[in-house]
Amino acid sequence: MLAPQLPAAAAGAGDTIAAGVRACLQATVPAGIEEASLKAGGWEAYDFNGGDAASMPLRIHSRGRGPILLTGVGAAAKDWGCHVVAPLSSTAGFAATVDGITKELGVRPTSNDPAETLWIVGDKGVLLAAAKDTKQTSVRATVVTIAEGMK
Repeated sequence: MLAPQLPAAAAGAGDTIAAGVRACLQATVPAGIEEASLKAGGWEAYDFNGGDAASMPLRIHSRGRGPILLTGVGAAAKDWGCHVVAPLSSTAGFAATVDGITKELGVRPTSNDPAETLWIVGDKGVLLAAAKDTKQTSVRATVVTIAEGMK
């Protein structure tokens, strides 16, 4: 089972994710996430590694315009667990989440298009992203955008 939470602060270190932002992101995380149940539920999986062997491999689980789950693959899963993106069906909710993170933490977008943006937050690199339609093969172009933004 994938860990349904954001990375915890390191022992003895301050939490780089503001409490309000953490709560907002965690509120969108399912109670339990299993690969088999995701597949049975109609989720599509897309893997990429950022373009080179040194990049952290990720898996994107998507289902239409619903939430996108970014999960670590292999060793990355242990370090990063599961990260959830605001549901695309709620533009206002996504905008409010982005606005809250921008004000509280400061973010770095990888695109001027809010529908194809990866936000890198804090020293653990919490991911917040959206894609126009992840059910279509155009998701691979979005994957390239995400990978380039991580370099």
